[in-house]
Amino acid sequence: MATITVQASDTSAAMEEIALKLGEDAMILSTTKKNGKVIMQASNDAPAPKKSAEAKSHSAISDFDRLFADKLGQELAKPKIDLSMPKSKPERDAGPASSGPVSSGPISSGPTSSGPISSGHASYGQASSSKTDIMQTHLVSALGLLAEKLEDIENRLSAMTLTPYEGINPELGDSTLMQLRRSGFSEKIITSLHASFAGLGYEAGVSSFLSHLGQQLAIKNADSLMKKRIYFIVGPSGSGRSTLAAKLATNLKDEHSGRVVALAHLASSSAETDNKLKSYARLLNLPFCHLTHDLPANQFDKMTDFDIMVVDVTLSVEQSLNYLGQLYDHLGSADMQAIMSLQGGSSASLITQSLAAYKQINPLIALTKLDECETTPAEFSALAEQQASIALLSGTRSVVGALAFASGNIISQYLTENFSSALRLNSEHEKGV
Repeated sequence: MATITVQASDTSAAMEEIALKLGEDAMILSTTKKNGKVIMQASNDAPAPKKSAEAKSHSAISDFDRLFADKLGQELAKPKIDLSMPKSKPERDAGPASSGPVSSGPISSGPTSSGPISSGHASYGQASSSKTDIMQTHLVSALGLLAEKLEDIENRLSAMTLTPYEGINPELGDSTLMQLRRSGFSEKIITSLHASFAGLGYEAGVSSFLSHLGQQLAIKNADSLMKKRIYFIVGPSGSGRSTLAAKLATNLKDEHSGRVVALAHLASSSAETDNKLKSYARLLNLPFCHLTHDLPANQFDKMTDFDIMVVDVTLSVEQSLNYLGQLYDHLGSADMQAIMSLQGGSSASLITQSLAAYKQINPLIALTKLDECETTPAEFSALAEQQASIALLSGTRSVVGALAFASGNIISQYLTENFSSALRLNSEHEKGV
């Protein structure tokens, strides 16, 4: 028996070196990774398995697949014994007879059990051979997929730290990767943006990560947002829809001087009146109207008293999707825009549920009440994972002003301002403060 240890840059190189030194029948005893190198221990203390004709001719199989096929496939490739059919006697050699099950029928005197079988069992022999070929083909395909999965796992492990935070080397504790995790960003987002900070120092790495995340979250065509004719504000109750609608109407009025901007309330019946929105309209000197979801879509073409309308939608999710879907079909996305209000401080699960509920109309996102509650890294991660586009950032202290149109730079700046705060809060939590 020979046991060797090899060191290589990756798994494939290590496997090739083992195959050259011990042959393709070598058995891998252990695999570790240290200082970016793969260290593999192998032995040749194992009987050489038989190779099928198909396996020998399959030259496209990688060394990785072939080594696994030789070892793991040895037993799997054997035909299963069906107790309901006649059984042939296992191969005999010069020594004592095998202890396997013995058939009551005659067998041929071929040198191996895979040789020709007498006519009484010819059909069974052919079926077994065919079954073996099929199993070997499936085995090779499965091992190919296994190789791909193991390579993906190896790539993921290279970025993992299998140690509690308190046991981390102080130098590693200040790394970009560890600080992003501690601040609350999800593993999925950190992994997807790993290239943005890989190889950079801590401060430069964090800055690059936050910048890339801000660009990913920001609306891609901000100029088109102010060119719509009708805006529908949807979102959870209490998320600041009415205030957001009033703020947006004010900004549209300033943007489009000389054009009439109106506020509207869309409800399930005419009995429901949003007094808060109505008071905002009176305060801002804006026209106000009340709409119901049974209003035909073509009636919006006849609203000539005003040029732009901002509508606060208080329908249920199902009613909103049904009615706004009809309006999108009639008016088109060039004339209308759905915007979802999400309150700052909303949990990641609430964000995920809200975005999933309104996914059909693909709304832009407005983060509201940011002067009351901050949006944390975990919440920004949930938005990024759902591929949301943030269009507006809003506070609640004043109806006039305090509304920012989001851009990559603005969101990145907001993320940067909250990053240190998130780290401090998580550090205090870990210490039990």
